[in-house]
Amino acid sequence: MIKTVFYTDQDNNQINKITPENIEGFKNFVFEVFKHNENTYLTPLAIGEHNISDEVALKDFFSSDMSPKDQRKMEEFLGERLIPNCSEKHRRDLFDIIETHPHLVFITFRNASNYSSRMCAFLTEELKNRTFYDNIKLYNNMLKNYIYIEGCEHLKGIPEPISHLSEDMPEKQTKWMEKKNITNLEKNYIQDLLESGVLLNCDNLPPKLRDKVNQLAIKSENEKTNWQNLDSKFMDNAFLAKLLKNVNISSSFILKMKPLAKLPKNYTTMHKIIMNEVAKTPKFDASNYGKEMPQNKRFCLFIRELMGKDYKIKANSLLFDIFLKTAQSDINNGRVDDLSAEAISMF
Repeated sequence: MIKTVFYTDQDNNQINKITPENIEGFKNFVFEVFKHNENTYLTPLAIGEHNISDEVALKDFFSSDMSPKDQRKMEEFLGERLIPNCSEKHRRDLFDIIETHPHLVFITFRNASNYSSRMCAFLTEELKNRTFYDNIKLYNNMLKNYIYIEGCEHLKGIPEPISHLSEDMPEKQTKWMEKKNITNLEKNYIQDLLESGVLLNCDNLPPKLRDKVNQLAIKSENEKTNWQNLDSKFMDNAFLAKLLKNVNISSSFILKMKPLAKLPKNYTTMHKIIMNEVAKTPKFDASNYGKEMPQNKRFCLFIRELMGKDYKIKANSLLFDIFLKTAQSDINNGRVDDLSAEAISMF
């Protein structure tokens, strides 16, 4: 039979409210009950209801010298006690400590989903109002516990771009990507994270995750998550090759020679990226006494290296435009004799 006990003062008078003045004594009382219950031969004790003053922050229930085991026990205890009598101040406190105590938020959310639709609705709304990145640690905790909470796995929050992951996140993301037996919860979380586009320009993604993000960017029809918003520093040659195979960018000639400012963003973005890459190629021709190569030849060598020697530039395409423009530039610079017969035939 379980015995209910209450926190009391030195005169054994029951204390009904936890305040800044008695919080330390209450914590000691809670841990004494925990220790008592670890001895299975003793009568189990249950802690009775105590109100928590708004002057006591939830973080006050924890201290730096707590062992991980004691911290987890306190999180479980609070996560249960907050459900029936949680003030607005303490509900908001939950999200102030999500970085340091995500398990407490998770336990509270789980208990709320089982016992309090009102509390559950509040927590859900709060999660939606935070950014995806602010909620990552809570999602991590859910994944570690393999517990499904209806609706929570899709609470991405506000899709604000993430420029840099915290120190431990790249390692966790890599482990998720490399796991062979991935759970549905993990799969949904990763897919939500990727498709939200928040990682598009994150500067410390693991290579496999960066590749996945870039692949989704190529296929995305969403303006915010499309490859056109990807910073060029994340576009290596492998990405450009995939992009040119997957994206059909029409020629400006078909677009009736619109001014550059009025051309579609995908055209101007890709044009800039390719010309930047061409500028990085060797400027001098080692096979021709170190003579400076014309721009058109450098462009052709770059495309051959990128797409393979048998790749044919299609007429009325972006690459065809660049082929003509680089050739025209060489002609204007007095390099007509250095152009290939194919390039000259275009004029």
